[in-house]
Amino acid sequence: MPSNHYHQQLTAIAQGITSIEEQQNQPKGHLSQYQNNYAQSHQSALFTTYPVTCQLLGFDIFAALAKVYCQHFPPTHWDINHYGDDFAALIASQSKSAKAKAFDWLAIAAVARFERLLSVIYYPALAEQSAEQQVPVAMTTLIERVDPQLQLLRSCHRYLRIDPSLTLNSNWRLISRGFQLLLLPLTP
Repeated sequence: MPSNHYHQQLTAIAQGITSIEEQQNQPKGHLSQYQNNYAQSHQSALFTTYPVTCQLLGFDIFAALAKVYCQHFPPTHWDINHYGDDFAALIASQSKSAKAKAFDWLAIAAVARFERLLSVIYYPALAEQSAEQQVPVAMTTLIERVDPQLQLLRSCHRYLRIDPSLTLNSNWRLISRGFQLLLLPLTP
């Protein structure tokens, strides 16, 4: 299993650094530098994958959720572009938290799922999914609640081209064409 192997390798590296520092009676600063770099790079990957979600939540809330996610969800793929598979689920779970009324968590989670889909489609050679995906009406309806004109999606994902005939509250399809993604209405 590649994901488990990757996690085991990282753990072995961290244990090796700890062992060397203990043998040399060095302070644990080297290990903490590695851990900080590891956490920051994975949090940065979340900021890169989910820019609209970040704008909807605000930097501080997003950063706090990204930190929690990085602490509890190790990578499952060797490519950092694929980090964050379950981030939308973490956001959706906030609808049952003390901050449940602060945001429309389910709609923001739908945006996060859509942004994740953009990332997966954008890197089709690395993904096990095809370079074309259907976006269900249930997701588009939730996205409309927080980004009615799709302006945030347009501005944050410059490689995304949205067909002018696209209507909200309908099924969409997302297609990869080179370095661009096309969002089109799903034609019957």
